[in-house]
Amino acid sequence: MSIRCQNQPGKLRNTADVYIAVLASLCAAIAKRVAVYRERSVSRQCLATMSDKTLDDIGLSRWDALQESSKPFWKS
Repeated sequence: MSIRCQNQPGKLRNTADVYIAVLASLCAAIAKRVAVYRERSVSRQCLATMSDKTLDDIGLSRWDALQESSKPFWKS
């Protein structure tokens, strides 16, 4: 391994940079997905606690609100 590092230090570093970039991209995608799931969960909990008047103001029935709020966070 040390011979390869001495012969091609630039190539090895570029490979490491690519792996780091891919890992960073993967972490960012996971963080974004978690944020979406969290937002859905909070929104559905809020929807479940709204009054009938509020639901009527936004154009939803109690049945619609219960249907939406009963969905798991991973379903859109």
